[in-house]
Amino acid sequence: MPSVSSNTPGINDDFLLLQQLSSGDADAFSAIYRKYYKSVFSWTYNILRDRNRCEDILHDIFLNIWDRRHTLVIEKSLRSYLFSAARFQVLNLIRDGKVREAAYENLELRVWGSQTPENILYQKELQSGIIEIIDSLPDRTREVYLLSREEQLTYRQIAEKLSISVKTVEFHMGEALKRIRISFSKILAVVLHFIP
Repeated sequence: MPSVSSNTPGINDDFLLLQQLSSGDADAFSAIYRKYYKSVFSWTYNILRDRNRCEDILHDIFLNIWDRRHTLVIEKSLRSYLFSAARFQVLNLIRDGKVREAAYENLELRVWGSQTPENILYQKELQSGIIEIIDSLPDRTREVYLLSREEQLTYRQIAEKLSISVKTVEFHMGEALKRIRISFSKILAVVLHFIP
């Protein structure tokens, strides 16, 4: 393992914890868990808005670390490793469409937070990507989606307004959400790549 400068106490502590962990020290594992669980959980929850999924992700990550403790090689910092592992699992859930709709609500604000020039640029790119996705929907599907999301009409109100059945509205909303989820997961994968 590379030597670590003594004037970087956080990294140095992690280096020692990883050395102890590799020899099977359960206390070192507990220390790593206590040190990083909350921050990694907060990051995943900020994206997914699903406590159970986030707990599953963290459980998998830490279980994997424990299972591989004797052979685990972390080339970056431990913090980077943990957040990269969480990002990978979050992206897989999004790609597979296994996230709640709540994960998409106010996503820009949750992801970007502060209004730095760089974040504003990313926000604009994300917004234009979302608009492109909606614009690419078939006409009737787009119309139903916009009436539901922008005008906040119920399915029954949409059905009456468009002279179609509620079942047809449900079909178009299902199609819209499926297509948006698939397309948006690709955009979100790029966005999450830049989040620390």
